[in-house]
Amino acid sequence: MRLRALLALFMLSLFSQLFAQGLDATNLGRELQKLMGSSLVKGAEVAVGFYNPANFTQVWEYRSDESMMPASLQKLYTGIGALEILGPQYRFTTRIGTNGEISNSTLKGDLIIIGGGDPSWMEDFHPQGPHKVFEAWADSLRALGIRKIDGNLIGNISLFPTQAKHPLWEEHNLHYGFSPGVGALCFNENMVRYELKGASKAGQKASAAPSYGYQFLKMNNQVQTVADKGSAGTWLRLSEDGSTVTLHGKLGINTTQRLSTAVQNPPLFTLSIMRDTFSKKGITITGKILLEETPSNSFTNLFNFSSPTLAEILPVMQKFSSNMLAEQLLSQIGPGADAGVGKLKGLVTQNRIRGKFNPVDGSGLSRQNLCSASNLGAALCLAKHRDWFAVFLQSLAMPGDKGTLRARFPNLKGKSQLYGKTGSLRDVSNLAGYLRAQDGELYKTFA
Repeated sequence: MRLRALLALFMLSLFSQLFAQGLDATNLGRELQKLMGSSLVKGAEVAVGFYNPANFTQVWEYRSDESMMPASLQKLYTGIGALEILGPQYRFTTRIGTNGEISNSTLKGDLIIIGGGDPSWMEDFHPQGPHKVFEAWADSLRALGIRKIDGNLIGNISLFPTQAKHPLWEEHNLHYGFSPGVGALCFNENMVRYELKGASKAGQKASAAPSYGYQFLKMNNQVQTVADKGSAGTWLRLSEDGSTVTLHGKLGINTTQRLSTAVQNPPLFTLSIMRDTFSKKGITITGKILLEETPSNSFTNLFNFSSPTLAEILPVMQKFSSNMLAEQLLSQIGPGADAGVGKLKGLVTQNRIRGKFNPVDGSGLSRQNLCSASNLGAALCLAKHRDWFAVFLQSLAMPGDKGTLRARFPNLKGKSQLYGKTGSLRDVSNLAGYLRAQDGELYKTFA
């Protein structure tokens, strides 16, 4: 696909400017048609759809039935699906229990964590470190009189299958934190972030350490310090089995940088950090870390832990375009990634949304995802008529506000005029969202 960046960045701004002029649909279409023949979009493959969601009518279109890669616009479908199927007040619940008994400060038996797919154990919800969740759990265990667990730490991950890496994501992306695995137990966005710093002298090895001390992957640090100022280029590679990360590149003297790598076994990562955190809180576990993929036959509940609501989680996914949250939500509505894709297709079919739609993931990271502007337009029109629409609208980014539109459209007067979602891959740049007209009516556009 040829570059579409110029139009995608320009289109919503143009719509807002034309709206400010009070143009009617005919004159609006005339101005947009001029743009289609201008040098701004020369050589680009372009699709545009502009809709009035109040009555599902198309105000203007340009190749709106053509199949295009949505990139992260795929998250709009995922968000709609999650709100429709789970509801805005949905909370992910993790159950903590045992198959044993407490005696003399010892839990004689296994500690069992039944994963509920909670994706919120991340810095956006726990800014002092997501391990604070497990510190709170340790306090709850101590309150029950438990100082030692004479058994295994078992993660029950029967809710949906663990996906180490998506089979349709590009190989060169799979090493990085924005391409994480998915699991019924997940932690820290299913990634490990490394804090790098150039040494005080050129020629020395730069320092590297995982954030919060999350020791899970073996680390091979090959980053060297150079005399150049700033970063001279760094990258990383995961081993084939996902157990070792090698850090490469060069950093200037005393220069800091961060690199994040994907975790391909989120449940094991989660339990490893949990065990380390419990140990630091004075609770020892004598047995092994085990994963079970079938429901527990013997389980006595000790306590539960609930996530923030879906209404609170969605803005993090949409505003910051979190691939991890999108993939976890897709698996939750399935349950499982494949079933989740089926649910999205079913939602589109059941609501008679026309146009081309071929989803393969929840985040849009795969180049195999396809949709048309007409399909996405109709989906966003549908959302306008749901009782959860206010939640969906507020989950989108706005110019000048936190998120992917923070630095875009700086001259747009009244940031509440535009609610948008970006979508970018190599040679692909999209933008979709809602515009508020002078009369207060919302319009939907995709470019």
